[in-house]
Amino acid sequence: MPNKFNHRRYYTQTKNRKVIPKFKITSGMIITFRYSQKDIKDKRPLVFVMDTDEYTETKKKNFSGINLNYLNIQDVNKFFIRVLARADWEKSKDTGFPKVNIWDEEDPGIKPISIYKGIVKTQLLKRRDCWRTYKYNKVQTVEQVMFNFDMTPLNKLAENKSLQKISQSTMYRHLKRNQNQQKLDNKIEKKELKDIKKTQTEIDKDNINEQGTQDED
Repeated sequence: MPNKFNHRRYYTQTKNRKVIPKFKITSGMIITFRYSQKDIKDKRPLVFVMDTDEYTETKKKNFSGINLNYLNIQDVNKFFIRVLARADWEKSKDTGFPKVNIWDEEDPGIKPISIYKGIVKTQLLKRRDCWRTYKYNKVQTVEQVMFNFDMTPLNKLAENKSLQKISQSTMYRHLKRNQNQQKLDNKIEKKELKDIKKTQTEIDKDNINEQGTQDED
C-alpha cells in the first residue's frame, strides 16, 4: 500500500478553498472532496485533475488525475515545476483560483496526454502509485484548492493567480536550486536535532548530579 501524506497545511485557510459543483470540475484544477466508495483508502483525496468524462451515462461519469496525498511535498513541488515547463497556470473562470491550462471540453489548452506521457508515466508512476479515477456519483463536497507551494516560482501563484510557462533550462535550474536548498535544510535540521539531543543529555546529567547531592544531604 502506498504511503499517504497530509498536505492540509498548504491549503488549510478558507481563502485557499472554494466550494464548486462537482460537474464544474475541469482539467488543470487541484481539488479536494469527500469520496464514499467502499474500501477506499483515502476518503478525502487531494487531486490534480487531468481528464474529465462527464458527457456519458450517469454511472460511467468519472474524472482522473494524480492524488497528491500519495506524493511527499518535495515530489509535489517538483512535479508542478516540470508541468510549468509545458503549460501556463491561468485563473479559473468560475473561482478565480489558479489552474494549469490543460485542454478541457470547454477550455482549450495543452493536451493532457502530453503531460501524462512526458511526466506522469515516465517519471512519476515509476516511483509513486498515485494515479486515480473517481466516479462523479461517489463524490461529495468538492472544493477547488489554491495550494500554497513553497518552491520558486510556484510560490507566486497565491498572489498572482497565474504563471507563464518556463523554458526547459529554467525548469532544470529551479529543480537544481531547490534540490540544493533541500540538502541545506536537511543539514540544518540534523544539526538542530543533534544540538537538542546534546542539550537534553547535559540537562539529564545535571539532574542526576543534583539528585546525588540531595541524597548525600
